Amino acid sequence: AQQVYIKSCNKYGCSPMDSIYVFFEVLPEIHISKDTSVCLGDSAYLEASGGIFLQWYAKNIPVSTESKMAVKPDETVNYEIKSWNRTGCVSMDSVKITVNPLPVIRIVYDTNRVCQGKVVNLTASGAESYQWLPEDVQTPSLAIHVNDTMTVSLIGTSDSGCEARDSVILYPVALPGTKILYDTNRVCKGTWMTLKASGANFYLWSLQNDTAKTVSFQVDDTTRIKLTGTNNEGCMALDSVEFYPLAIPQTKIIYGSNRICLGTTTVLKASGADTYEWSPQMETGSTLPLTVNDTMKIKLSGMSKAGCVAEDSLE
Repeated sequence: AQQVYIKSCNKYGCSPMDSIYVFFEVLPEIHISKDTSVCLGDSAYLEASGGIFLQWYAKNIPVSTESKMAVKPDETVNYEIKSWNRTGCVSMDSVKITVNPLPVIRIVYDTNRVCQGKVVNLTASGAESYQWLPEDVQTPSLAIHVNDTMTVSLIGTSDSGCEARDSVILYPVALPGTKILYDTNRVCKGTWMTLKASGANFYLWSLQNDTAKTVSFQVDDTTRIKLTGTNNEGCMALDSVEFYPLAIPQTKIIYGSNRICLGTTTVLKASGADTYEWSPQMETGSTLPLTVNDTMKIKLSGMSKAGCVAEDSLE
């Protein structure tokens, strides 16, 4: 308190001095939360103390009379507080809540339908750092094999620490059941083989890059044939088969001379194969007794154990 003195004077003199006591009330002392920052959509917790009555304001609008409150602003804002004591004296203070935007993250990919067992490359964009789940890989890109339907999630964090998410469901596309159809892969040398493709929509043979469903080739040497089958979704599968040529028997008719006296009997012998058939006699065996009564042509068909056939003839 302070005593203030006063006296009044005019041209005739001064009046006796008087005084008054002036009492000064102490303003309430406010203790308030420090300035802080939050990510958009998160809450900030404010706390203040001091005085007997509090009033919070946001943009000059009263929002609360509680000493503690949770706020979720959608933009940076100052929260002001007034505090009154018993004599009506008022103190003021404020706290700034900075609202940081969320990163706009995105998983970039060519397609989410991936050929089964193949790799799809995913790329992250829009943030400062990333985490892929469920792989727990912290890189801007991810290469992943797709064997079953799966969900891949991405958490992106901005330089202010705010997080956002994106995800993609990856679907495996069944591979075509590419298959080469053939009778046997062990064939007599020089035989023409017909191969048929099945199980896909489009085909490519290793034989001169042929794209037909059916192809033919002659087996002269050991040869591996490859077939690439592609379905309508672009998925590919391979099949292959190796063909082995079997030796042709060296069938030969053995005889002394083909100029024989009329009515003479001669014996022809067969060699070079495992089984034989003579024609037109329709005889089998490695020898053929023959009586020559007229000019004639003899044919010998020789077969190996593998079933390969070669012929010889004699007139």
